[in-house]
Amino acid sequence: MARAFTQQFVFSGRTYPFKARIQRLGGTYVRQNTWVMPAAESAAQRGAQRLLAEDLCQAGIAVQFATVPVQDTMGEIQ
Repeated sequence: MARAFTQQFVFSGRTYPFKARIQRLGGTYVRQNTWVMPAAESAAQRGAQRLLAEDLCQAGIAVQFATVPVQDTMGEIQ
């Protein structure tokens, strides 16, 4: 069986000033100063995520875009 993958952003740093924007765009707080946000499917949503990522970078917050196996984000697939 082929493995399924998904793409996501990971933001680490002093993210509190951006908390509301990250949440609006689907971000989930995972641990101290770190958020995970799945990559959007719609073009408008992707544009909003790109602008957020640019603002976070300018504020000195680490931004990563990663492709990860689905089971790493959802738990073990049956």
